[in-house]
Amino acid sequence: MESREKNYDVIIVGGGLVGGCLAQALSLQDFQVAVVDENDVSKILQDYRDGRSYAISLGSKRILDEIGLWSSLEKQTQSIETILVGSEVDESFLTYHREDVGEDALGFMVDAGLFRRTILSKSLKSENVTWLSNSTVDEYQVSAEKVTVKTSQGDTITAKLMVAADGARSQMRTLMGISTREWKYEQLALVFDVEHKNPHENTAVEIFTPDGPFAILPHKGQSAGCVWSLKRSYAEDFLKLSKQEMEDALNLRFEKVFGTLKLITPVSSFPLSVRQPDCCVQTRFVMVGDAAHTIHPLAGQGANLGFRDVQVLVRELTKVLKLGMDIGSESVLKKYQRKRRFDNLSMLMITDSSARVFATQNPFMRWSFSKGFKFLNRTSRIKKHMMRHAMGLVKDFPRL
Repeated sequence: MESREKNYDVIIVGGGLVGGCLAQALSLQDFQVAVVDENDVSKILQDYRDGRSYAISLGSKRILDEIGLWSSLEKQTQSIETILVGSEVDESFLTYHREDVGEDALGFMVDAGLFRRTILSKSLKSENVTWLSNSTVDEYQVSAEKVTVKTSQGDTITAKLMVAADGARSQMRTLMGISTREWKYEQLALVFDVEHKNPHENTAVEIFTPDGPFAILPHKGQSAGCVWSLKRSYAEDFLKLSKQEMEDALNLRFEKVFGTLKLITPVSSFPLSVRQPDCCVQTRFVMVGDAAHTIHPLAGQGANLGFRDVQVLVRELTKVLKLGMDIGSESVLKKYQRKRRFDNLSMLMITDSSARVFATQNPFMRWSFSKGFKFLNRTSRIKKHMMRHAMGLVKDFPRL
């Protein structure tokens, strides 16, 4: 196959939510961007619904607004005005209201398919973004001046910087020889949509059960997206049930939330683990999103961390470009890494400790966590700070 070489400022490997948003954000700053993505563009543009949705924090909404994406999503999103987090065992709940932080909403729910279509449609219209679909990285070479990539479709492209946005099992992270610390939860996350009898009143609910956390997240009308993280053996048994048996099992445990639940999508599943790379940057190489940090989904913060990666990286690269400096230098990229480390590590520790405490059979640990919920409900200053962190509204994180 004949090689076609072209030069760019940035090559992004992975065109999912984070990679796509990064391409859009960079294009607005006049960077020339190539996106190498393994998926078929025509399939992404199809209108589909597979039960996946994303909880977008208020901070992420503002980032998406800055890069021109939110206006295309807003009318089809569902706002979250109240969040209830509690224990199934003693029914103690920590309550978050939008009024606590003086905002119109705490976050928003966005359908995954709609999100991907919106990002891709915007990118395809940009003169600064080239989308190389059905492509993976076959070969790469990093020199003092540039990175050269050869794709599976025969393209040869070069850039000052390569960004890995190719997910938790990042191919580029492996190819670059970056090791990770990883631990598995021995859980599967079950993901599906339901219709429910009672209005959700713009409320999201997270219930910690002895078997794993269950989240029900409001959609338009009387429907919701659910994520149930179960012990692997329980999850595998659940997946063998008929649709009616699944609904019976769900209603036995969670009917009290929004009334009778009815499945409206198939139930999909994926294994849960935590991955933390030893570093996120090398010369002419940087990672964002799940490639840079994979956390437990119980707080719905994975994508939001990725959007904050995008915001910080674009700001740093834009500053460097205006100063006439090399955007791929390791010293520049390490500045991005320092700025993002505290936020990413603190969210990892919060989600991991919460998942482990409620998975334990130790009654004292559960009692302590329950008392903690009640304490936080009475301590507005601490609760407000926690809310603003989860909402992505803490502007300057400490550096590590």
